[in-house]
Amino acid sequence: MDCYGVIDFTNERTILFIPRLDELYEIWMEVLKIDEAKKKYDMIDEIRFVDELESYFKDAQPDTVYVNKGVNSDSGLTT
Repeated sequence: MDCYGVIDFTNERTILFIPRLDELYEIWMEVLKIDEAKKKYDMIDEIRFVDELESYFKDAQPDTVYVNKGVNSDSGLTT
């Protein structure tokens, strides 16, 4: 939940951005560290935190950004 994914077509890489959560969240949920996320999502090329998303796009300066929008078929939420 609250993750974002980027497919870099130019460099043929995938990047997953996960939330940076305080250890307090560990009381009721699994809090993934970067190393743990790399093991869990081993098909992804790179794992970063969501708070790094803006700086990633500033550094990468892509010519085009495609955004997937729609309704989640499980929850009914609009993205």
